[in-house]
Amino acid sequence: MNNGAGRNFHIKSLEVSTPAIYLIEVQGTIEQKLSDNLSGMNITSYEQDGKYVTTLIGRLKDQAALAGLLKALIDLRLPILLVEYKG
Repeated sequence: MNNGAGRNFHIKSLEVSTPAIYLIEVQGTIEQKLSDNLSGMNITSYEQDGKYVTTLIGRLKDQAALAGLLKALIDLRLPILLVEYKG
């Protein structure tokens, strides 16, 4: 299946209550010690064009957990750049 952005991917029976792996990118940095507060996501940061980008990747139990994580990132005032379903 092509999502229109030039990437091909396959979705295997994803439902809102299905556990899944997500990759999220935000502008700014997050301390690794906050990982437990952010659903145990693996956190890495890198610099791009003079700005820091933080990548979070990990398995969430359902899309309600994804929504909670996104709200936590917004509460930290980190602009969300990308949310990607990885499987």
